Amino acid sequence: MPLYLYRYFTRIPHSTASAENHQLAEYIQDKWQQYGVERVVLKKYDALVSVPEEPGYVTVRDSDGQVIFKSAGREKPLLPEENSTRVLPPYSAYSPSGEVTGTLVYAYRGRHKDFQDLEDIGVNVTGKIVIFQYSKSNRASQVLRAQKNGAVGVILYSDPSEVACEGLDKVYPLYNWMPSTGVTRGNIKTTHYSGDPLTPGRPAVDGMYRIPMDEIKQELPQIPVLPISYGDMTYLMGTLDGKVPDDSWRGGLPVDYGIQSRSNNTTTVTLSVKNNLSIKPIYNVIGEIRGVEEPGKDIYQYLVIVGCHRDAWVFGGTDGSSGTAALMEVARVLGELLKKGWRPRRTIVMASWGGEEMGTIGSTEWTEEHAKILSSRALAYINVDMSVDGNATFRAKSVPLMHKVIREAAKKVPGSRGTGTLYEDWVNASPSEESSALPLMERLAFSSDYISFYATQGVPSLDIRYTYDKVKTNTRNNPLYHTLHDTFDLMAAFIDPDFKLQQVTTRAWLQCILDLADSTIIPFGVTDYAVTIEKARDELVEEYGVQLEENKVTLGKY
Repeated sequence: MPLYLYRYFTRIPHSTASAENHQLAEYIQDKWQQYGVERVVLKKYDALVSVPEEPGYVTVRDSDGQVIFKSAGREKPLLPEENSTRVLPPYSAYSPSGEVTGTLVYAYRGRHKDFQDLEDIGVNVTGKIVIFQYSKSNRASQVLRAQKNGAVGVILYSDPSEVACEGLDKVYPLYNWMPSTGVTRGNIKTTHYSGDPLTPGRPAVDGMYRIPMDEIKQELPQIPVLPISYGDMTYLMGTLDGKVPDDSWRGGLPVDYGIQSRSNNTTTVTLSVKNNLSIKPIYNVIGEIRGVEEPGKDIYQYLVIVGCHRDAWVFGGTDGSSGTAALMEVARVLGELLKKGWRPRRTIVMASWGGEEMGTIGSTEWTEEHAKILSSRALAYINVDMSVDGNATFRAKSVPLMHKVIREAAKKVPGSRGTGTLYEDWVNASPSEESSALPLMERLAFSSDYISFYATQGVPSLDIRYTYDKVKTNTRNNPLYHTLHDTFDLMAAFIDPDFKLQQVTTRAWLQCILDLADSTIIPFGVTDYAVTIEKARDELVEEYGVQLEENKVTLGKY
């Protein structure tokens, strides 16, 4: 993989719907055409996006109205490469603008259980500003629960127990752990569908009906939400008292974890957010390599679709420029094969998606526009959001039908250690719970561009990357995920210094594409579906066996 491309994609911030992201789309279009990819087009959709007008703040004032604390509105650059005027301040996309004042309540991770625990000890969040740790659950779900329980605002932070596991003194730029000034961004879109909020189920093209703005605002978050650093949270947490419901609520901040502002508190806390909602252009780059036409056969009409997102919250060193760099290498190699006379049996469609970070806008709008074709002709979709975000193990998320595809592809790809295959490395690092001879296969979630393919269009989908040890690090994501510090330098210094893992993921991706596009017999594993269904049946009986029996429902073995 040419590193100059990876450096190019990470040299400046390129957030959703920004001019810089559009420039990258045009650059990719030009490169693919140079590589020999056929019919490369730039497809525009006009979607509702959220951008900060100015930094948000949490301010604490004493009884005289004097400011005694104010959170940092921007992250502190720690390397010269991070110092850019194009960096947007940390924010929660789709949070409404607003300024609210109240006392604080710490609600751990914002789960239903957490609110119940607070209620059990007599703590009411009505009219309060709620503090949440980021959790493995959806950010939007945390906000919705806060709204439902009467909170007037939400403050989010990443706890050092997850993002600075080796200690507060072992952080970036000397270690791959979040510094006290780092802030995790993210969207909190609360609509029940992905893509453009204004055009559910329909592509956001010219002339399409759009939900009126005053109506859609009722579907989006109703209370201001702001992410801050754990350094700033240390001050706020230190102002709380009360015993936490469970020891698990305590994290890695160097203060006692309390529940709510002290009863004799004379200070006021104000949360200020100023975001702008507007319709902006989102660009996808779509390239096609047409399958070979055989007399009396229509195999070429079937589509093998591959894609990754191009936009990033800031520089996108791992998310998603590592994936974009891998996609460029896939395009280059396929172009070289075309020049040598090769042509796939089935058509390959490549996509560089825009707007993923705002809720998979680009991919969703494209699948909505081409729904009829996809439902009848799409064979598979293979996604790479981040090709590398850790160096512990290969990871695959997929529907059962695609398990065999990635397992067989991994057996053909050299491993990263110079001996053996990727499959062997994968099995050794992440064996399946059912058999140590098989690698772990994870289920697809709702967090990347595969969503609209498998959840809406029913297209068998796969998502791959090289990743970190989730047990060892106790974190949801790479510690510097969605921060200013997710850069090329992060990857080169700590994650993949010789870029071997980037090469491994790219080769695995390409092998899956070739196997699906060229095989005489499609390499799906239908028996994996049977195994998955049987396992789900057993789990259902184990969890609800008594209720099933009471209602005379039987689930026999097949």
